[in-house]
Amino acid sequence: VDGEVWISVGGYDYPVDNVTATTPADDGSGISTLAELGNSLSGRTVDYTDDSGSVASGVVTSVNIDDDGGYSLSIGGEDIPFSSLRSVH
Repeated sequence: VDGEVWISVGGYDYPVDNVTATTPADDGSGISTLAELGNSLSGRTVDYTDDSGSVASGVVTSVNIDDDGGYSLSIGGEDIPFSSLRSVH
């Protein structure tokens, strides 16, 4: 990659050395974020807050984009909003 690359963490900017490639920004469809979530969460056991407010556990079988553009996790045949995720094991 020709040029300087910086990342911002916690309000501080840091230079990054030895960058050989970059990934283009998401085109707005959410597909690249969906792919990243799918790769990192599929097959993993997670804790989430269920509809009753209790913490439940299950294995993520897929990650989806909802009609409203939000992400959901398929766990035990149910679609769980990504915002309900509590932890990943």
